[in-house]
Amino acid sequence: MKLFTSSALVVIALTLAACSTNVSQTSSVQLPDKFTNVQTAGADQNRQNLESWWLNWNDPVLTNLIEQGLKNNLDLASAQAKLEQALAQSNLSKADLGPSLGVVGQGSVSRSKVETEPNVFELPYSNRSMLVGGINASWEVDIFGKKRSDADAAYHTALASQDQFYGTQLLITAQIAQTYFQLIAVTQQIQVLNAQLEQLQKLEAYVAGRYNAGQTYYSDLLQVKQQVASLKASLATFPAQRDSLVRQLAILTGNVPEKFTLVVNPDYAFNLPAIPGAQPSDLLNRRPDLRANAQLVEAAAAKVASAKADYYPRFTLNFLGMGGRIELSDGLDYASGASGILGLNIQLPIFTNGRIKANVVASNAALRQAMINYDKNLLQALADVENAYQLQYSLGEQRSHYEQAFAYATSQDQQFYELYKYGDKTLGDAINATLDKYKVQLNLINSKYQAAVNMLSLYKALGGGWSANN
Repeated sequence: MKLFTSSALVVIALTLAACSTNVSQTSSVQLPDKFTNVQTAGADQNRQNLESWWLNWNDPVLTNLIEQGLKNNLDLASAQAKLEQALAQSNLSKADLGPSLGVVGQGSVSRSKVETEPNVFELPYSNRSMLVGGINASWEVDIFGKKRSDADAAYHTALASQDQFYGTQLLITAQIAQTYFQLIAVTQQIQVLNAQLEQLQKLEAYVAGRYNAGQTYYSDLLQVKQQVASLKASLATFPAQRDSLVRQLAILTGNVPEKFTLVVNPDYAFNLPAIPGAQPSDLLNRRPDLRANAQLVEAAAAKVASAKADYYPRFTLNFLGMGGRIELSDGLDYASGASGILGLNIQLPIFTNGRIKANVVASNAALRQAMINYDKNLLQALADVENAYQLQYSLGEQRSHYEQAFAYATSQDQQFYELYKYGDKTLGDAINATLDKYKVQLNLINSKYQAAVNMLSLYKALGGGWSANN
């Protein structure tokens, strides 16, 4: 009993030595207690639905597009296939921990006859049959954990692929929403530019009437005609931009572009949902990229353990069991027999010219790199959230100022037009007032769009937009 205990302790010690690594698997990044700009942005302190954040917008068109994308998007389908491949590879490594069993068999039948010349004697036909069968089994006993480490590495790699699949979900949902919001913004810009064109054409007709009446110069008419022509040139490419965005949505949702149509509301208000609040520690479990990096660290650590296990012997049990029967037709009815062989194969590295050591060094370096990548991505994740919170506040302020500016510009445009008619302002003043009004309106549309897009960036930074159930 004492001998057994000592031997077991030796085996455990060697196993632990094989699996140990001198690379720290603890992140060097000290997480802050809270985000600096979360209160500045006016974030909602109540927990929001980040998994399906699009439901917070209360927009059935957006919800329908994203649901189609989660079901039919081809990038998601490709990521799903990659995940299935990784899971199968993990199962293959796990299966390698157990024994293998097979069967062998062979059968033959022969018939022969001997004759002599010139017919001194003749032997009868001789018939023979043989049937041999058996089983073979092999099992590498994983005493020092190499196969277990290989299985662990494959398992954590599969989990990383799973988190990468979730990351694809996150990106696809945000991309669909951004394209949808951009389509709305372009549609609104077309509406504004058409309104501007209509107003300039009315001004052109008014100036033409005054010119025909001899009340103004032809240069004034040319001035307004130039503005009308320039605006028409700007408008010419907008329908192509709009239709391109519709086709992009078709691809993102897995539809044929030629059969996909979408008409958006040009009066869409871009009313944003409440800004979601979060803690820095939430990122560790919510962001798929950080989760995947953590799994890759575990996989790299398992590969270090596998590399170190090469220093120790490998034991393989082999078994072969055979049985057979031979039947003869010339006096002996049959013969049969059975046998079995059980063997132990031991492989112990004596001299490898530094191969094992080099592999261990390379594996440790790969683990350090995986840990560095994790810390780097964690720092970037924290910065992403801070940037999104701060920019969301700034865009809210910008929108408020543009709304005031648009109100002022609209009033100025009306006044300058009346003053021009009574000769108190020049035609150039009236045209510039009109152009300024619509320029501010276009800036307001862009500010609303940018605020919506930045909200999507905040969702992505917080790890929203994916679920294991999607």
